[in-house]
Formats: sequence, structure tokens, C-alpha cells
Amino acid sequence: MISLKKILRLVLAFMTWTKLTIHNTWGIINVFFIVWIRPMKGGLISDSHPMATGINPESKKPIWPENIIFQSIRDESKNYPIDVEIVTDVGNHLRKMVANSCSSEKYPSGKADRMPPAINYIHGAVHYNGGFLLFNDFADAISHFSNKEFQESFKNFVTIEKREPVTLFRNRNYDRMEYTAHDLIF
Repeated sequence: MISLKKILRLVLAFMTWTKLTIHNTWGIINVFFIVWIRPMKGGLISDSHPMATGINPESKKPIWPENIIFQSIRDESKNYPIDVEIVTDVGNHLRKMVANSCSSEKYPSGKADRMPPAINYIHGAVHYNGGFLLFNDFADAISHFSNKEFQESFKNFVTIEKREPVTLFRNRNYDRMEYTAHDLIF
């Protein structure tokens, strides 16, 4: 016999799925608009803009270490790179995407790129303004995201600060099936 608790859980799951689907569809429509309908042009920011350099104008240092908002306890038995190196590598990769669409003396409308300028600019907002969360692996992230205090803190970061979270794993060779198996349980 199906319990009331199970039915309630299914109803809540459906409501969450519906909200996420509507939200994602709205995002897709907006991206479609700025890429195809009214394309955002390259060259909107200069190559000296902080989103193109990754440098905080106040500290004159790379912004990414300043944007680490959470670091789980490192698994010292593993030889993971230093957290600052991880966020700097990821931030620099995203910064380069923005730089492709920036104006410069040589490329006033940005460099020709397979990614449209709108997509490059979106990544720029994430790398410069986002908050980095570092975990050892999926299991570590899942254990934190399952914690009510962590969930509340994370929700406040997204809703109050209105910043994009960037989840990173120290272990780059993670098992994707581990994540899939966990995802299917819920």
C-alpha cells in the first residue's frame, strides 16, 4: 500500500520538476534570443575590462581566490592540486572565453570564435562574479548538499547575493556512474 508520505513526496517532486522545467525553458528562450533573434555583438567590453583580465581592480590580483565561498575538508590521502590552483585554472579558462569577444586594437569586434559573443559574456559573468564551491568528489558534495544547514547557506548565497554558484571537484577523474546512480535513487 502506498503511504501518504510517499504520495506527498511524489507530488512535491513533480512540483519541483515543473518549476525547474519552467525556469530552464525561460533560460533557454533568453539565450536563444541573445544568440539568434537579436544577437549580442562582440566588442561590447574592452580587453582591459576586469571580466576579460580576471583582475580585481581594487586588489590588483586575480579575482578567483577571492570568490571561493566554500571548501570541504581536503582528503589528505589524495594528491589533489591546491584549491587556489583549481579555481584559477577554471576561472582563467572562462576568462579566455570572454576575452575572445572583447574589443582590442587588432579585433575591434572581438576575435572570430565558434562560440557566439553572448555565450562568452555569460561565462564572463560567472567566472568573475560567481562563487566557487570546492569538494573532493561527488560523494563529498552530496554529503554537504544533503545537510540542512549547508542547504540554507547555499540558498541564501543564490537568492540574497544573486550570484552564480560554480561547483568544482578536486578529483578530476571522478566516476560519472557514481553520480548517475545517486541521481537515480532520488
